[in-house]
Amino acid sequence: GLVALTPAALAGPYKIFGNHYAWVNNFNDPNNIIQGTFGTGSTPELTVTFNFADYNLYGYPAIVRGWHYDWNPTSDTLFPRQI
Repeated sequence: GLVALTPAALAGPYKIFGNHYAWVNNFNDPNNIIQGTFGTGSTPELTVTFNFADYNLYGYPAIVRGWHYDWNPTSDTLFPRQI
């Protein structure tokens, strides 16, 4: 799979696992409070670590299939893009 850094609007690194992608969506937090490590196999895997000093929302790491807003780094079309 491909590991890439996303543009600022996409907020965090991701890795493609076939039709799925693991995404460390950290809202581009300059303190990097949310960290992620991707698996090395073909099954989607993401290990996330964090240590929040307050109750602010710093992101939401996830393994996704399909579109998230206007973004889908895979060629999967099972879940079509909504307009």
